[in-house]
Amino acid sequence: MVELSPFNLTFSDDPLTIWGNINPHPKIPYRGVAEGYIIFITNLSPGLHKIEYKVVDALKGKNAIIPDVQLPSEGSYEILVKQ
Repeated sequence: MVELSPFNLTFSDDPLTIWGNINPHPKIPYRGVAEGYIIFITNLSPGLHKIEYKVVDALKGKNAIIPDVQLPSEGSYEILVKQ
């Protein structure tokens, strides 16, 4: 788990509404935090590789932080390793 120190975040004049109507002031920085998982993959042979992932969200249902938002829970990346 990687946890970042708090950082400044400035919204555009027209932010995405995925988190609801946040109505931020575009000139005032807000404090933000982030955390997540990072994987390092080494020694991949040259060629195309597909990495698939699945997210398990323990906060879905009645205790969800954002109950009306359905974030993707599965996905994949394709990486081309060149020699």
